[in-house]
Amino acid sequence: MSDLIVVADSHLCGEDPATEDFLRFLDREGPSAEVVVLAGDIFDLWVAREALELPFHRAVVDGLARLRDRGVRVFYVQGNRDYFVADRYRDGPFHQVAEESLLLQHGGRTIHIAHGDQVNLKDRQYLLWRRLSRSALVRHLFSALPEGIAGRLSLDLERRFRTTNQAFRLEFPQQQAERYAREVFSQGADTIVLGHFHQQRLMEFPEGRLFVLPGWREDRAYLRLDGSGQARFMQVQE
Repeated sequence: MSDLIVVADSHLCGEDPATEDFLRFLDREGPSAEVVVLAGDIFDLWVAREALELPFHRAVVDGLARLRDRGVRVFYVQGNRDYFVADRYRDGPFHQVAEESLLLQHGGRTIHIAHGDQVNLKDRQYLLWRRLSRSALVRHLFSALPEGIAGRLSLDLERRFRTTNQAFRLEFPQQQAERYAREVFSQGADTIVLGHFHQQRLMEFPEGRLFVLPGWREDRAYLRLDGSGQARFMQVQE
């Protein structure tokens, strides 16, 4: 069994050197893995509608398709800046798009992968926004909007993300993460991988381990699990 790679929070946008770095990362590291999981927020904002697709979106999707063509299983877990990805890409380049979380077996481990934006139950403002913005009604209304209006709404969403609930982003929610881990472990997982918080952490529990991914954008870092289930944080070498 080959490796499993998990990466999150590259927040790619427009004419961005990070996009080229990310594509090189996929081309260099991806083929060495059996599974690649993108744990959300790969773009700074991804409203996955054809009319709103920009060249840098297409370049990354094409890079992921090349990985899949080489036999790598590619999964996506939607983050807080991802909309309609599951609707548009159910048939490729991803083997699966998870709207909440993903459960995989690898190297004898049962691995729960989520973006992490639903860990902190005290962040009620965001959780309410998340439910509303992903409701069936909002999906229907957004799909019916003219392209120009949909584009302006997407920009408004991006501005909202930059200013909403800053207090909850300044400090890692340790107690909330412990509660979340206990709930997930009770359902049979022994390894948890989260993104969202942009800081590398390893939390040990009697039932297993919780890995918090560093933000790829800041650190060019990711998590690699080998065929025996051993996990380690890695950094891209130029």
